[in-house]
Amino acid sequence: STIVFASGGSITVDVPAPPCTIIDYSTALRSVTVNNPAIHVLSDGSYLATQTASVKKGYAYRSTDKGSTWTRISDQLRQSYCAVWEKGGNLYLLGCDNVSGSLAIQKSTDKGASWSANTVLFDKSETVDGYHGGSSPFVEKNGRLYRAMGDRAEGWSVILLSASLDSDLENPSSWTMSNKLYYNPSWL
Repeated sequence: STIVFASGGSITVDVPAPPCTIIDYSTALRSVTVNNPAIHVLSDGSYLATQTASVKKGYAYRSTDKGSTWTRISDQLRQSYCAVWEKGGNLYLLGCDNVSGSLAIQKSTDKGASWSANTVLFDKSETVDGYHGGSSPFVEKNGRLYRAMGDRAEGWSVILLSASLDSDLENPSSWTMSNKLYYNPSWL
């Protein structure tokens, strides 16, 4: 990084093109934060990229040529710390309905072009300061679906969410939450 002090004028910097395919970009530095970028390979072979620019508006992009080109298909993702799961032709987005908010799920029946409203699975009032996490993936094992998240209560903890694969994932009673594993400084 470089710091420049000047009383006027302009500075032009030639930035080389990155050695990758750009899915999207923001020209509004510091007014838009891109969070939780993730790429998912769907059962039809297409790629779905998701990211939240804010909790009020997150984006989904699709590529049908293995990531060479991308099309923005939705601006209806309303979560942070979210990840996508595909089940029976539907997509499910599970994360927080607000930064350090309630754990919630959204559903798409059209490969990510449109999304339902958030359904709260675990309300943030059940913890001290809401939930958190990253775009950690889902894991399927022994007929259940698992996803690790976090709880900001009492010095941060890790939790594991779980639902039966044959249950209605939008029904809060389908989900269970493990006991909380609290951070211990002695682990370092």
